Amino acid sequence: MIETNNLYYASYLLTEGLSINNVEKQYDESFKNTVVFSFNSDDLNNEKVLEKKYLSGIATINIRQYLDNLVKVRDIMYNVMGRKKLKKC
Repeated sequence: MIETNNLYYASYLLTEGLSINNVEKQYDESFKNTVVFSFNSDDLNNEKVLEKKYLSGIATINIRQYLDNLVKVRDIMYNVMGRKKLKKC
């Protein structure tokens, strides 16, 4: 299982085909309230490969799918935090 509070990494994991298992709000000393995303992954080696690709900057993805997932992750975060999303003018 992969846990992260990084929205960009969460979007990347969704783009790579992992699914969100759980989302919860946690208190963090440095960030105050934060949202932690937990992802299902049966393969520990695959988790390490995905993390290495993401951190090294060599990951190749479909940018449209990544951006769509980023919006989904952001909306989930806003819902969990209890904030309303701002509408664009």
